[in-house]
Amino acid sequence: MKRVYECMLICSSPSLSKELSSEALKHHLVLKSMLCSDFQGTPQTLQSYAELSARYDAVVFVVGFDDLQMMRILMNDLRDILVRPMIVWGLDIQWVALQDMWRYGAVDFVSGRNACVELYTRIAYRQGCLSLHNAYQSKQDVTESVLSESCSEGYQLGIPIDINRSFQEFKEEVLAYYERQYLASQLKRYEGNITLAAKASKKHRRSFWEVMRRRGLVAGEFRPH
Repeated sequence: MKRVYECMLICSSPSLSKELSSEALKHHLVLKSMLCSDFQGTPQTLQSYAELSARYDAVVFVVGFDDLQMMRILMNDLRDILVRPMIVWGLDIQWVALQDMWRYGAVDFVSGRNACVELYTRIAYRQGCLSLHNAYQSKQDVTESVLSESCSEGYQLGIPIDINRSFQEFKEEVLAYYERQYLASQLKRYEGNITLAAKASKKHRRSFWEVMRRRGLVAGEFRPH
């Protein structure tokens, strides 16, 4: 039986949230809807919701043109305390408007109201349940139209390409992004055990820890609560 993934869905519209949640159920996704207004409050309030996110496989931010700036602020507030990956679900908005969202903590992107299949596939890939080939090329999981849309917008595997920046600057940010994601995946796999994660990565423990420190990763975030 196909695995069901559960996500915290952060949206500004109750009606839109209900619509997306209903469609997602058809594709083995359970979306627990939260409104942006729920997160407005004290740092303690944000922390409580961050701890709640640990129950889910991912935190999905529904971003449209009207709430783009609000979502940037919210993601920036949550990026260092969430314990699950942040995925942006863009609706009625061009990719160019989302180019900087990964700087606020986003690890992946999907686009369009019919993106449930793509969202499921990207979560499965990040959970280690699909190989890279199957996650992005299998006709059972991702249609050719989804792939062509992603590539045509200058987007590949969660990295929006900004051609207005220097090569070196972009290279450094891409390296930082992938170092963080790779180490986070290994730490999650070994439940925060740095020694085992470093061994699996074929790196010395000290070198592994140095990259963790440089990318703002803390082993305790990946240990079972």
